[in-house]
Amino acid sequence: MCFFWGTSYLGIRIGLESVSPAMLMCVRYTASGILLLIGARVKNVTIPGSRDFAITAFYGIIIIGIGTGAVAYSELWVPSGLTALFVATQPFWMVGIDSMLPGGERLYLPGLAGMLVGSIGVGILISPSVNGALSMASVTHGGIVLGFLILQFGQACWCGGSIAQRRLGVQAHPIVLGAIHQLATGLSFGIVAMFDGQPAHWNF
Repeated sequence: MCFFWGTSYLGIRIGLESVSPAMLMCVRYTASGILLLIGARVKNVTIPGSRDFAITAFYGIIIIGIGTGAVAYSELWVPSGLTALFVATQPFWMVGIDSMLPGGERLYLPGLAGMLVGSIGVGILISPSVNGALSMASVTHGGIVLGFLILQFGQACWCGGSIAQRRLGVQAHPIVLGAIHQLATGLSFGIVAMFDGQPAHWNF
């Protein structure tokens, strides 16, 4: 899990050397969504009805489409290693959004203190002095700030969408949920890739 999840940031950066973020998301998630659906079919896992299918697809676009799409677009400006560190703010969004919703878990002082320390750490990471110390001469500070903001929007959508779908109580096998999420994301970014005007340079 750590290997495949952790190296995905580097994989995205390598992919962006050949294709646009939209095309990368399209190919990645269309392929994985189809493979998961085939696996579910082989295991005779029940596919949800049209209503639950549509709801799952919608939240898939919010959770994976916007959440991971923000990662892909942010890496146009932010190095992959720093991107991975910025994504570490995701628990802040999960806890914060859940606490603001009716019936959510309340925030207490220790949790607030931990979030404050984490936020200070992220602020240090995007500061100009640290950027210089990390020898990021090829990336402007403005680009890093823009990438950071894009990532935070994506993480907020990932967490908010995850919490909302969990509360809806859609009944489906986890493999099927993941397949629908990913296929919906891949197809939606395929539409974006058709109109973004960015050529692809496939390297094999």
